[in-house]
Amino acid sequence: MNPLPPSHAALELALWPGGSAPARPERTFTFPLETATSLRNVTHPTLRVFLPDPGVATGTGVVICPGGGHHMLSIDHEGYEVARWLAERGVAAGVLKYRLIETSDNDEVFLGMLGQVLATPEMLERLATEHTPVVTADGQRALALMREKAPTWNLRPDRIGILGFSAGGHLAYRVARHHDQASRPDFVASIYGAYWEDVQVADDPAPLFLAFANDDPLGALVIGTSLAFYQAWTAARQPVELHAYTQGGHGFGMRPQHLPSDGWINRFYEWLQAQRLLDGGPPA
Repeated sequence: MNPLPPSHAALELALWPGGSAPARPERTFTFPLETATSLRNVTHPTLRVFLPDPGVATGTGVVICPGGGHHMLSIDHEGYEVARWLAERGVAAGVLKYRLIETSDNDEVFLGMLGQVLATPEMLERLATEHTPVVTADGQRALALMREKAPTWNLRPDRIGILGFSAGGHLAYRVARHHDQASRPDFVASIYGAYWEDVQVADDPAPLFLAFANDDPLGALVIGTSLAFYQAWTAARQPVELHAYTQGGHGFGMRPQHLPSDGWINRFYEWLQAQRLLDGGPPA
């Protein structure tokens, strides 16, 4: 079998090869007073996969879905930084650049529009609901693609999961509920995931990991959602773990705040271990 690249290397694959050329180029930008990169105007989705060193590989893989209100992707601290952390510990991690609601090429115009949308929950819900089928299709395809590549990447096809942040958590919930055999996640994690649909448990639910901060400014959209999913999984007698941090706000991802919420990724990794999702290493 061909040797795998080190964890700092990445492979980027188109989800839907052969499509038409992008209507407009993707744009990277940073918010004022921040250094983390965000991405917007994604029209051609891809999966950028970070593969672990064979010496530490566990055979487990995860699709990572950054957040951004369906208008952008927090691609660094909710994407690539998470993927590198997991790959260094033996988990193959694919960062999903899913399709976004198209916005102005002008950054100032975009930021003004984004502020208006985020301040009007009804508008955000309407726009995101209209966009949901496209996003769900990208998430389903990413799971199926990682499972399809499992023999090449030394992964176990029965240990492919999905991890989402905020709007990416909404995507993770959607894929947990709506999938076929190829796109079924073997585990699901939502970090301050926002969700406004009825909470339902699939016929074949996967173990679920949840984390949020009690001071999240999105309030019930995140906190109520997480508690509802916890209760639904518990009622269905399915494995579920929830971490509710006193502080952390929304969108903390891998951004250090010197708070207990900084350790969510360690708790997630420990949960994977406790669920025996890292045992045995890659296929022989």
